[in-house]
Amino acid sequence: MSTLLQSGPPGDPATPDGRVPGSLSPAGTPYHRSPVPSRSADARGSARMAVRDALDGSGAVILGPPGIGKTTLAREAVDLCEDGFRVHLRGSPLSAQTPYGAMAWLLSDLPPQDLVNPVQVLRALESLLIRLAGGRRIILVIDNAEGIDDLGVLVTSELCRRGTVALLLICGDLLGCHQDYVRLWTDGTLKRIDLAPMDLPETAELLAAAAGGPLTTLAQEKLWQQSRGNPLLAALLCRDHKAAKALVLRRGYWTWTGPLVHSGELPDRVETVLRRFTPGERHAVEILALCGGLPLETLLQLLPAHTVDALEEGSLVTIGGGPGQPVRLAWNLQPATIAARIPFGRSRDLWTEVTRVVNPQLLSGDAAAGMAAWSLSVGVSLDPDEALAAARWSNETGDVDAALRYSRAVPSPRPLPLVLEEAAALRSIGNHAQAHRCLAAAQTGSEASHDRHISLLTQRALAAARILDSTDDPPALLQQAERLLPEDEGANPGPGLRLTLARAEILSLDGRLGDLPASLGDDFADPAAPSDLRLMAGIRRGQQDAAAGRFDEALELVALIRSRLAGGISADVRTREQLFHHLFFLLIRCGELGQALAMTELVARPGNGTGLRAAAGTELPAGLVHAYAGRGDIAMDFLNPALAQLESRDPDNMLPLASAAAAYSDFLGPEPGRQPDREAYAESGYRTDPYLETAVRYFRILSTPAGTGRTAEQLHTRAGHARAEGNLPDALLCYGAAALRGSRAAAADLSAAASSANGIPGLLYRNLADGLLEKDAATLIRAGETALEQSNTLLAYEAAGAARSFAADGGGRALSRRARQLEHVTFRELSPANSIEHGLSRLGHFERELALLAAAGETSARLGERFHLSARTVDWHLGRIFARLSVSGRSDLRAALSGKTT
Repeated sequence: MSTLLQSGPPGDPATPDGRVPGSLSPAGTPYHRSPVPSRSADARGSARMAVRDALDGSGAVILGPPGIGKTTLAREAVDLCEDGFRVHLRGSPLSAQTPYGAMAWLLSDLPPQDLVNPVQVLRALESLLIRLAGGRRIILVIDNAEGIDDLGVLVTSELCRRGTVALLLICGDLLGCHQDYVRLWTDGTLKRIDLAPMDLPETAELLAAAAGGPLTTLAQEKLWQQSRGNPLLAALLCRDHKAAKALVLRRGYWTWTGPLVHSGELPDRVETVLRRFTPGERHAVEILALCGGLPLETLLQLLPAHTVDALEEGSLVTIGGGPGQPVRLAWNLQPATIAARIPFGRSRDLWTEVTRVVNPQLLSGDAAAGMAAWSLSVGVSLDPDEALAAARWSNETGDVDAALRYSRAVPSPRPLPLVLEEAAALRSIGNHAQAHRCLAAAQTGSEASHDRHISLLTQRALAAARILDSTDDPPALLQQAERLLPEDEGANPGPGLRLTLARAEILSLDGRLGDLPASLGDDFADPAAPSDLRLMAGIRRGQQDAAAGRFDEALELVALIRSRLAGGISADVRTREQLFHHLFFLLIRCGELGQALAMTELVARPGNGTGLRAAAGTELPAGLVHAYAGRGDIAMDFLNPALAQLESRDPDNMLPLASAAAAYSDFLGPEPGRQPDREAYAESGYRTDPYLETAVRYFRILSTPAGTGRTAEQLHTRAGHARAEGNLPDALLCYGAAALRGSRAAAADLSAAASSANGIPGLLYRNLADGLLEKDAATLIRAGETALEQSNTLLAYEAAGAARSFAADGGGRALSRRARQLEHVTFRELSPANSIEHGLSRLGHFERELALLAAAGETSARLGERFHLSARTVDWHLGRIFARLSVSGRSDLRAALSGKTT
């Protein structure tokens, strides 16, 4: 993962203004790339064209839940019909009770004798529409088709069957429409188009439009989860959270500061929906909104069975199949928003009604949290058991604010389990000092079990280990906890394994990975241990292997861990975030940049099945991969929003690393060597993992304009310290960067260090060192090709450049050609400004056509005939074009173009 300031492939001429061909010009198009691949990037466009095509026939029926964008889609599709004449009808509960109610405005000008019976109405309406259309295709759009009366259905469906109109029905539930409309679909007259919710990338585009600027991935995810891809809900939620300052604009990005809010425009929309319910249905909806959910048996003590049945048939509630058959409101009703609209007095009366029959012991975790929130909102104190169940559920689901609220709702002296939940919530947001104070002041009491006492000592030790100059002695606390373990742990290895992992974390913070407990490998294989603890044991063992240069063993563990995660584990949100954090940096330390980026892109997808989550969004890990690979301008597309989000929420103290990586990426950017103006962030006061600290120092050394020799010296010194500390990945990284800056001493040390490593990094750095020391072009090319396989673009580019230089001094034409080809390939991948696409866009029409024809296989003689030039002149032009495109010749250009289209 070495880095070297690039100035373009050697031998390529500069343009008249001094810029290297392919470098980003001031007028260049910014490169934006989302780490969240869209599963249906143009799903709306496809649906729009499907409706448009259906309008050439008899028409279509568009189905989807409220707010999904059915009316908008219909309007856009009709607008595509250049010769269409649109007539728009809208059904409603009132119009459904009146003959021809929705059509009244159309029929109002007809003579009374034409309205005597449906046959006459049909004839008169048909004549009227044909006259108004003036020869154009009549498109009859019926919104809320469920609200059309029987006579209106009869007339409009017959107009469709006659071919007089193309009928476009818009409804939420086709089976809720009149049977005549249903038959139009079942007999194939109308095409059915189900409008699905938007995926995350599509929602992100809509949110950016609603907010007036892009959102960070964390903000996108929070609002997407609340809206489930419903366009109307997403837009309303975005505006409401902006107004409540839960979305804050930083560095041009809307960042998530939280918490979720339930005030603004959305509650007004919700109130409109509530008015449609009967009094009995509204009573049920309010109860479920306030408590979050109830067992079916409990709910039936409060409500008539027919009310529950009606709500279920209308898809307004869901009844689970688990223990107690929990009943919850459908997500699209926005239960929390409904609860926020209920006045205090009404809420208190409902609370009294519900608590007479509810049994707290039978509530699921989310229902317990819902009841606790309801109790606090009406001024009722929580008993310790209720508070504990609610706090535990909130911690498991990542709702830290709620966990703190519930755990602190019980007056002192609080039971130890509540103190532990509060401390866990504080540690999950990176507030280790407050967590330590909370734990140090905890009163154990005689009623505290051994397990809880062990947990108290363990958490206290971990919090103290993160605090600089803590008065506590973490190893001593762990020794106290160890004395409380039962003699026979075989049946319950959880407490002992937690102690082992706590000891491993403290040793890791001290940089003593070689001293990690020897039992970690056995713990990872122990089927009796909790799954999340087993995975963490495997990660710690992988970190130890990587630090010692056993990269093959570390990557084998990573593969096993990811396989088990994909199979499903029981773990809370914070554990999943920590697993991603450690796995990502373990892949980085093994040099597997491609794997690290692929894992990040998977995690960014909702419902990804990886079992992992990113604590503050996926921009930072993606940006770090591109920074390590030397793709500076691409890295900045990710690091800018990452910095914005981390300034609002930084649970893992990653802001210094993000800032250092951004400074280096700026240094590599369009103005190479520029020292950016970046804010100096105050130290957090907490200790971070040593591999994060070394990464910060690495990027800072590279982004300091101290001159090549001075930078190589600093990197060499840093590498020596890392090697002495038993940190081989960082030693190889810094030795390699120093060696490529001309330090033969660093190259010699790199060769010695790499000889003790296995796997791809060991091979890569041995070849790099030997190639530089022996001036062996072939060996350097092998190093570059290996680096490219790991997506380490800049290291591959640098190795190829050195190989080309050595080959020119007697290495032979074949080696020189291989080196130049590798150098060109990697140069094009370093930046979008170096790409074939960008290069072709900068060519004139003649040059572009000449290049494409040459790549297609046309000979110089044939090209000369086509353009009335000699073959020699064609070759001269092609040579200049190939240099500007950073390709070695026709075959290289052809390969690059085919790669672009695949």
